Amino acid sequence: MRYLKVQTTIPIIVFFFISLAASPSKGKVVDRIVAIVNNECITLSELKAYASDILRRTNQKDRVIDDNLLAQLLPQLIDQRLISQEIKKRGIKVGKREVDMAIQDILTRNRLTMDQLRWMLKSEGKDLKSYRKEIKTQIEHLRLVSSEVRNQIVVTDEEVEAYLKKHPKKDPSKGLVYSIQDIFIGFDDKSMDRKRALIIAKETLEAIRRGDETVSNKFKDMGSFTLSEMAPFVRNHVKNLKKGEVSEVVETDSGFHIFRVKDIFKTKQESLSARKEEIRQKLFQERLDHRFQEWLQGLRQKASIRILL
Repeated sequence: MRYLKVQTTIPIIVFFFISLAASPSKGKVVDRIVAIVNNECITLSELKAYASDILRRTNQKDRVIDDNLLAQLLPQLIDQRLISQEIKKRGIKVGKREVDMAIQDILTRNRLTMDQLRWMLKSEGKDLKSYRKEIKTQIEHLRLVSSEVRNQIVVTDEEVEAYLKKHPKKDPSKGLVYSIQDIFIGFDDKSMDRKRALIIAKETLEAIRRGDETVSNKFKDMGSFTLSEMAPFVRNHVKNLKKGEVSEVVETDSGFHIFRVKDIFKTKQESLSARKEEIRQKLFQERLDHRFQEWLQGLRQKASIRILL
């Protein structure tokens, strides 16, 4: 069903959590319910904690958590609660060994020791226990998506070829071909000024160099290019990079870039194969996102959701 906006007057069954002062008659409200999702409550403290985590992940720690931000994020938290309920309903369980393997894979791919991971988590105000819980949740969500959506999506060779014809590239046979990724932090005169954007860009680069996978996952594929095909401001900052290396912060008129060399190919055939795989992944991800949103919308329509914010 639709999200239902409820009047300030709340039925007796919906309780406020009260912290009693010295006098019982002068209670102070420290928490309250902001939404009910299929008889499960979401409290204001949960919503604020979720907002704090989002701001931390997006390098906006200085942003004030106000009513507008909470109103924007509440639907996301409701969706998370719906997904968690569906995971329980389907009996999806992830054991300790699977979490151990996932963390070991993260350590291997980022060339980290467990002590380094603990230090990184501590610098973000987290500990290994909460991080393991995050990993467990991610694996559960992936299993849900795989069972409900992923297995229904197929990208054929014909669709990849059709995309290639519709989006032709220059002949990449001359010289090395670089597969480039980018993180962009824009600035303007309203929501983000240049000084703040630069601070965020530098913090982002530091996090990438520490091996923070959450930040590294923000890289977006730009495509595959020879040096001669690249814009000068890109070429000048990636031409001396090796596979997997990242550039310094690069300033343009509209914002700051951080480039990463995802791969380097020596031949035209290698480049074409890589481009086809990029296209296949792009089309697959677009369909996966679209199909998942459709499935999630179905969950919302079947659910009982009351918003009390």
